[in-house]
Amino acid sequence: GDTASTALTLRATEKPTNAVKFAVHFDTDRGAGLILNFTKRNWLLRSSRLVGTLDLAENPKARLNYFYYTGNKSRWWHHTEVYAERLLMNTYIEGTPIPNILNRYLGISTQLNQSINKESFWGFGLLWQNTQLKPKVDPRTESSPDPIEIIEYNFQTLGAKLQYQINTTDLVYFPTRGK
Repeated sequence: GDTASTALTLRATEKPTNAVKFAVHFDTDRGAGLILNFTKRNWLLRSSRLVGTLDLAENPKARLNYFYYTGNKSRWWHHTEVYAERLLMNTYIEGTPIPNILNRYLGISTQLNQSINKESFWGFGLLWQNTQLKPKVDPRTESSPDPIEIIEYNFQTLGAKLQYQINTTDLVYFPTRGK
């Protein structure tokens, strides 16, 4: 037999703990805007990620989420998210268009999950949502108000969530098999 040996040396560095990114966007739904993103790794706990995204636009939105792995072999993971948006939109009530409605939305969710294997996980959590609809111009001040008026609409939900998810696709991008 051959008694020769070869040494293999690997040098690796972890991604930076902080990252700041930005982008400019334009689309026909939301208009033009500037997206700012901040990511911080290993904040408060090892194997964690804090991500904040702000879209400065005519219809602004913001997202803040915190994610971390925990437990034996990091099979447990936790995710908490806060999402808010303000959107000027046209809406319909019983088929009648109501223009220039300001939609304010705030959602907060938290979930604890366990990876079963590389294709599936289960989890449970809580979700709270608040939606407010208001006209851009108060219809009570108009000389000829619409026949259907929205003065203000508020809706809140609180829910519990139990989830099981499986992914059987063969590839992350452009899969050819699976669901």
